[in-house]
Amino acid sequence: MQRHKGKEKIQKVKLDSFIDRKHLRKKGVMKVSATLAAAAVVIALLINVTVPVSAAAGQVQVTGSTVNIRSDAGTAYAVVGKVHQGETYTCIGEKKDRSGQKWYQIRFSDGRSGWITAKYAKSAAAPVSVKKVEITGATVNVRTGAGAGYQKLGVAQKGDTYLYLDSVKTTGGVVWYKLQFSQTRAGWITSKYSKLITVNPSEAAETTTTTSAKTTASATSITTTAQTTTSTVEKTTTAKTTTSAAQKTTTAKTTTTTTKPQSNKYVKVTSHFATAHITPGHSAPPAGTAEYGKTYPYIESYTTAKKNIWYKVQYTPEKTAWIAKTDSQLSDSTISAAPATAKQTVDKIAKKYGAVGVQVAVIKNGQVTSTCNYGYAVKGSIPMNSDHKIRIASISKVVVGMNAMKMQEDGLVSLDENIGTYWNTSPYKKTTLRQLLSHTSYLRDNAYSGSKSGTASQLRSSASYRSSNSWMYNNYGLGMAGSTLEVAANQTLNSYANENFFAPLDIDASFTSGNLQNTGKLAALYYPSNSLARSVSSAKQFKGKSVDGNTAYFAGGLTISAKDMAKLTAILANDGVYEGTRYLSKQSVSTMETPCADGYSRGHSFKQCLPLRYQTNIYGQKKLYYHLGTAYGTLSFMGYNPDTKNGVVVITTGASNAYDSYGTFKVCAEIAEYFFNH
Repeated sequence: MQRHKGKEKIQKVKLDSFIDRKHLRKKGVMKVSATLAAAAVVIALLINVTVPVSAAAGQVQVTGSTVNIRSDAGTAYAVVGKVHQGETYTCIGEKKDRSGQKWYQIRFSDGRSGWITAKYAKSAAAPVSVKKVEITGATVNVRTGAGAGYQKLGVAQKGDTYLYLDSVKTTGGVVWYKLQFSQTRAGWITSKYSKLITVNPSEAAETTTTTSAKTTASATSITTTAQTTTSTVEKTTTAKTTTSAAQKTTTAKTTTTTTKPQSNKYVKVTSHFATAHITPGHSAPPAGTAEYGKTYPYIESYTTAKKNIWYKVQYTPEKTAWIAKTDSQLSDSTISAAPATAKQTVDKIAKKYGAVGVQVAVIKNGQVTSTCNYGYAVKGSIPMNSDHKIRIASISKVVVGMNAMKMQEDGLVSLDENIGTYWNTSPYKKTTLRQLLSHTSYLRDNAYSGSKSGTASQLRSSASYRSSNSWMYNNYGLGMAGSTLEVAANQTLNSYANENFFAPLDIDASFTSGNLQNTGKLAALYYPSNSLARSVSSAKQFKGKSVDGNTAYFAGGLTISAKDMAKLTAILANDGVYEGTRYLSKQSVSTMETPCADGYSRGHSFKQCLPLRYQTNIYGQKKLYYHLGTAYGTLSFMGYNPDTKNGVVVITTGASNAYDSYGTFKVCAEIAEYFFNH
């Protein structure tokens, strides 16, 4: 749109000159008939332009959860930013698009402007409200559809409130409400044990409870107050959250090891519409504008109850502020290249064992500090770097275990529950997640079924079971564990892991390599002979299904870089915390580290945990939790010392699969031992 002396020009046709007759008379212009005026409007619609309504003034409040801001009034125009529920902006204009939908032009504090649809925004002068579903029954099932015959999605507790989406009346005359049960899942609940309520947007503000607190997976309406105390050693943030309906109070405590900016770590603003806030949350008071492209020293991270990540930054020399991860990017500047002597050592070991490519990531005191790479991601053409993604084989099992522990914290599963509960069937022999993760179930190492119904049938068949549940390394069992997690959560493990681990940690990873965000970073796999085992193009074809038939991918399919796998390893090394954010409880990590059985690998014994392995006095470490992987030429190792919080991740392709006296591949063991002791 062009503006000239306060009037809009549309395709060089001044619609005001056709429509505003009084204006024409004042200018001495001949009267224009109503027919001509109507024709002008039709012409405007035909050439896909908008009709000015008014140059409104006042306030506009956002009612949608996250709403696109566009360069002009209409969904065909470019998205120039996003705003969030409860935020209020100055309105500088209104007009309708070709369909008659009203749009508001809003101005930001730095003078920028954009357009928001009135579907998801209202004039602040008008009553603005949000519908919620309040639970009136003690414990009520939330289902995948409107009716008691649909699958159970989870449970809601009395007093909880959820964002209302829709309602239907069944043939029996019972009304069911559709609600936002979690950030990514909608569910249905009967009106017999719930009711609709209307709340103000301020009461629907985003919770800023840390992930160390157990919260119901919902869009519960709450208000937040926070009390913060700081010492020179640790910072403790206590968030007090009160539900608007039930006045329930929970206290969450998170401890971080820093109260000042972390050296060489910055948050870069990537949105043109970012705002810095005094506390985490889009409804929190603004601290000022976060300028596009500007970097701020990073202090710590904070995760809201809705799994939204906020970065605390040094906003000015005297003041700190919070910026949403969706509006910014946390630099990896604290992760540097390994020293030249270390690189020379890795190169020497890699050449010794004939590797095509190698990635190494090092953890010191619970923080990923350096990376080292050798050779090629694609032999002879694309050099390996720290961002390439490699199928890491059986190390994948550790990540399945981490997700199992997180789901137990979320109340979705129990390690000791018969998994038939989640599959809605009766296994021939009782089977639990604890057994599957520790390789101590009765299940044989069966062939994978390609469907959910086929896997359930295997659970019921006597042919699928052994006579004892002594330790036996079992890829099928870990695949069954992953599938059970999907069925219990009614969500793919890729999606759940992304919500709870990958996205908050800026990790691009997937149990199915074709579902990576950037498949252009895939590395090819090579056998020890250096012949091609799996090309990049073939790796792109492996894509997961919905919650149906993904069993084959969980035992070894995770595709990730060593650097990002090291972030997950650091969570375990640091008792569930990474960079100030808690991802697992200390108890969950302890459970994963607790020995369940004696295991054996290539003639050497170890303590089997969930599904970590444990040995003492190995590679210069008094204690070592670790796991190995091998498939399609990949040889991999992840390990950490829980006392020093140091660790190493090594991923290789094309190397010799010779192993040492501990049952570890020599190429991985020698690289890991070097970094553990330097």
